[in-house]
Amino acid sequence: MDFEIITKAEDFWSLKEDWNQLNRYSEYPNLFLTHEWVWTWWQAFARPEDLWILAARDDGCLTGIIPFMKKRIRRHGLPLETIQFLANAHSNETGFISPEMNARFFNHLIDFLSKNRSAWDIMNLSLLSDKGPLTQFLASSGGRNTFYWGIKPGVVSPVLQTGATFETYLQSLSKKSRYNVRKKRRAIEKLPGFKIRHFCGTAGAGDFLKAVHKIEKKSWKYSAGNSLISRPNVWTFYKSIVAV
Repeated sequence: MDFEIITKAEDFWSLKEDWNQLNRYSEYPNLFLTHEWVWTWWQAFARPEDLWILAARDDGCLTGIIPFMKKRIRRHGLPLETIQFLANAHSNETGFISPEMNARFFNHLIDFLSKNRSAWDIMNLSLLSDKGPLTQFLASSGGRNTFYWGIKPGVVSPVLQTGATFETYLQSLSKKSRYNVRKKRRAIEKLPGFKIRHFCGTAGAGDFLKAVHKIEKKSWKYSAGNSLISRPNVWTFYKSIVAV
């Protein structure tokens, strides 16, 4: 298994089809690991020179992608080079993209990172699932003695698989569950100031963004300068991702 470092935008873009196919067949397929999401995130939040994506190949075939970037930070006054995921708080969860995430994959990865140790000082794997195969590998003897490492608990972001539409999701539930969901929905609609609206497909994207902008501008986060529309790059990211 060989690893290639992707540092150019055109090489990043050319991976799109294979990237998404790997994500679909991964053990943990993830919206936040689709090529569209990571590409849009990179354009909004990072610099072109930050790219440090790892592409794993077996006999020339792409078998894994690690969406890394490089970032210089300072710790106690010392400049340090970090490698971390192309993600931040706007990506609820990230990780590695491969249907073959096993001990062999991680051992090859660790060997590669060790050989390129001069390129980085710290590897920050924030937003990684605590139930993912890498965490399990690090907790085993296979990853224990290679690097100094630690795990810090993060925020758990539940994901609800709804299918094509919300009605499709409802039909997948039991009769009792459908009744309870609809009952709670009717109760919410009766509350003063509350309204439930449906936005479907790209045709509803413009109206959806207008509604979000209106809600954000009325929120306490807007007054504190921490809403989705307070920072241009954040709002640009969400407008771009909705249009994908």
